[in-house]
Amino acid sequence: MIEFIFMLFFGLSLISIMLASLSNWKWYWVAGLCVYIFSCISIWDFRGYTLSVTFVLWALAIGHTLKLIKKLYHSVIVVIIGLILWFFMFNTFDFTLWFPPFGIFS
Repeated sequence: MIEFIFMLFFGLSLISIMLASLSNWKWYWVAGLCVYIFSCISIWDFRGYTLSVTFVLWALAIGHTLKLIKKLYHSVIVVIIGLILWFFMFNTFDFTLWFPPFGIFS
């Protein structure tokens, strides 16, 4: 059952990323949430790297929400900022702080 949920959120994240890049930027929020849940149930060594995608997607969503992204190079700058934030979080905080709702299962 957990494999089905894992693949479901992986597929939903891919579809949401495609919808966000092609039609409506609001799908970045959904894609970020799906990747977050996907990384919560992924294997331990892999989840830190999938969180980088979550940081990038949420940075793009925040940038579009605040109307900071108007051109392609604005998106590139926001992606770089998201990766820098992820790198800081990845090297500073423990994984249990990143996944508070799932701490009860471990």
